[in-house]
Amino acid sequence: MSIFTSPLAPRLRPLELAASYVSRLAAWLRYTNARQFCADFELNFDGISAGKADQLQALADLTETPIEDLGHSPVRSGGRFHIDGQVLSTAYLDRVDLWVCPACIAADLAAAPHLPPEAAIAICRDSIISAIAGCVHHRSSLVFAGRDEWRYGRHDTSLVTMDIPGRLPLLTAMSKPMNPSPIDVFVRERFDGLPQSIDALHGVPLNQVLKLTGNFGNWSLMEGKENLRNLDRLELNKIRSAGLQILAGGQDAIAAEMNRLMEETHFKGNVPVRRAMRKVWYMLMDNSSEPAFMHVRQAVVQASRQNRYSSRANPSIDGQPRWRPVQQAGLNLGFGGATVCAFATEAGATHPSKPNLVNEARLSEWISLDGGIVPVWQAAREAGMTELQMANLIEHSRLVPVVRKVQKQGTWNWLRRDHVAGMLDACLADAIECSDTPSGKTTIRGMVRRSTGSFLAIHDAVFSGRIWVGKLAGAKPYASILVDIAEVAALLQSDHRRNTAADRESESMTRSEFARHCGIGSVAAHRLASPGGLVHYEERVDPATGRSRATIPVSELDRFQAEFITGTKLARLLRVQPRAIVQRLHGEGIRPVDLRDIPITLFRRSEVAGLLPG
Repeated sequence: MSIFTSPLAPRLRPLELAASYVSRLAAWLRYTNARQFCADFELNFDGISAGKADQLQALADLTETPIEDLGHSPVRSGGRFHIDGQVLSTAYLDRVDLWVCPACIAADLAAAPHLPPEAAIAICRDSIISAIAGCVHHRSSLVFAGRDEWRYGRHDTSLVTMDIPGRLPLLTAMSKPMNPSPIDVFVRERFDGLPQSIDALHGVPLNQVLKLTGNFGNWSLMEGKENLRNLDRLELNKIRSAGLQILAGGQDAIAAEMNRLMEETHFKGNVPVRRAMRKVWYMLMDNSSEPAFMHVRQAVVQASRQNRYSSRANPSIDGQPRWRPVQQAGLNLGFGGATVCAFATEAGATHPSKPNLVNEARLSEWISLDGGIVPVWQAAREAGMTELQMANLIEHSRLVPVVRKVQKQGTWNWLRRDHVAGMLDACLADAIECSDTPSGKTTIRGMVRRSTGSFLAIHDAVFSGRIWVGKLAGAKPYASILVDIAEVAALLQSDHRRNTAADRESESMTRSEFARHCGIGSVAAHRLASPGGLVHYEERVDPATGRSRATIPVSELDRFQAEFITGTKLARLLRVQPRAIVQRLHGEGIRPVDLRDIPITLFRRSEVAGLLPG
């Protein structure tokens, strides 16, 4: 029987985050942090925190937990996250501040008295959704429980929950009775897939609903003056609930609120409604082509017609004038002002006498040619390659950007989708398609990983047709390219560029690898392995790129771990808070190593040997 299925092991709680579960398992087994636990059990903590399917499956297999029960964590997709079928941006996730229900924590501690506190306290989905401010089980408000340790530990929850039991009476006093607010109910219904009664918001993505209700509520309660980023979760919940109730009332409620705004506030009918509620209006313009916004857009337009201070709807939403200001065209098309100017110049859509006006119809038509225009990073993602690999193709003129990056204006390199697809199709035109990777073959990305520093040579050989190329079925175009391992190895050896990762790992490691082995941050590792630092390193020149790179001998890692111990690991062994370890040892006459500005606390093992458990 696995230790993770024993009666003494922490059990996964309903709606618990996978990162919280791993952190509790690490605390139960007395690991310094969750990353070291994951390293020992062949898991990747960052992958689990990001909701990667392979890491969640590996965790499910290790703990014999149904994979479905681990599916309530945020799954990173670019700059957004998918949670239980809903899309949320980082603006609506509290992945830095930790909010908890004290009654739930008390229940967790009572249910598992045999576990350390940090191994018993679970962090669930509602804790990281900034729109939710109350606990549905205990009908009480959530309270703020910590920030610094939560951020430093990168979602290792045990580092911040360790001292919560000592603060539980204070947190309980801070929590107030609270019935589920309208926005709480709406968000939970979305997550549970229940039907909702607000027709105007049907089909609108959840992150856009939160933005829209925040803007409406800010407009209604604060006259649009408040910066929502400066408010805490309870204040935001009140504002979004007010906005949701206005939208629930439909066209008549929106029109009534418009009249109240113009009569009771400082506007006094002196400006158009669209100026008084400009954040709402700009958001609707930004999504004017999205079908999901049709109902709410129509409700706002019709309400503006009912408003006594506006005899007609705003043409920016209702009409399509030929010439538009650059900023307004950018909002409609989803681009920045500098990018719109660059596109309009290429498309011939700039007004002949007014450079700040563009022909939006012509510009939109030009953008949609050849499968559309995308920034280089998006084209790379769609093709299954990194931005560096795409930049290499542009540098060697295998792809020509439609608009090149202008540093002062902050624009990207932009590519046509069909041009990228055509280049990759030409490379794979004569390739033999394989349903699985044959023996002796690997993907181009796998070959690059095998032969560190030989990326340029492999790229040149593949796209110039000098080596055999195959195609892996079911993969993205670039990721599907197969090469012969022996053929590429012979090519690299003949060009004197072979510098395999296996040879290097047997002798030395990078500073990032050193950080992972020691369980410390990358900034601390880089400064430790710098001139005047505690770690000896060597400078090696990559023959393929000519760049110098710092490497650390494996023997130096063994020496460092034998001589020093981190404050976090020592605190876990001594069962004290990491931030209190220095004060605790100060009473014993033990001082940490003087590291100046290096962000890490180290002690010499020889000085703390008498304090460590046998």
